Amino acid sequence: MKRLFDNRGISGNSEIITYCGSVGTLSGLAYYALKSVGLPNVKLYVRSFKEWKGLEKPIVKQQDANYWDLSAE
Repeated sequence: MKRLFDNRGISGNSEIITYCGSVGTLSGLAYYALKSVGLPNVKLYVRSFKEWKGLEKPIVKQQDANYWDLSAE
């Protein structure tokens, strides 16, 4: 598992926030996997992106962010 994350550039003390587009199932699995390899700064947005959009919060696409879409795997 650690090698998989390392190959994606996910390591160290970077802040990692997992979230889903709907109910949080995949984000919970990603959160657990990241924590299980010892990454210290992992957070789970429990209510996911669906809530964020519903609250009309700002949406900014980060060009330099490491992004991993589990639904495409």
